[in-house]
Amino acid sequence: MGERLKLDPDVGMACVLGISVDASIKIKQAWTQIHRKELGKHECRAKEPYRQWVVQRVKDIKLPYNVDVQVPSSKLEPVYASKEEVEALKATIAPLTKENEDLRSKLQALNIEHAKLKRKSEEDIEDLKERRKKAKIEENLNDKYQDNLSQADMRLTSLRKPIEIDKK
Repeated sequence: MGERLKLDPDVGMACVLGISVDASIKIKQAWTQIHRKELGKHECRAKEPYRQWVVQRVKDIKLPYNVDVQVPSSKLEPVYASKEEVEALKATIAPLTKENEDLRSKLQALNIEHAKLKRKSEEDIEDLKERRKKAKIEENLNDKYQDNLSQADMRLTSLRKPIEIDKK
């Protein structure tokens, strides 16, 4: 009872990741081989040789890893502009902001109108369905009425024949 069950860390990792033990061992070995001189110092951001090496290892081991992750460039140059350019840009911001607000209000009005039209369309569809249902009921009643009339007419003609024969 005092014994503790010891699990191999590779098996535990394989269970957690849902992969085979062999793949788990390959992953562990891959991460132990990362430290190479040609890859440069390990910083927070990965350098291109290191990234290429990781991508190649991922392909070799066949891990489900998105290789096409774009790394943003680390060197962004500041953009310098003259005061005239800044003032011109600020001057264009004001009309664009007003135009944006106008377009948003038009969009909102169009959305409201669209909702009203959609609701009216749904009501019209329901009304049309109800009218078709009533028309079908009327048609069925007319057919039934016509059948009853034709049957009554046949009975009357069958009754008239003996009477006409008796009169003659």
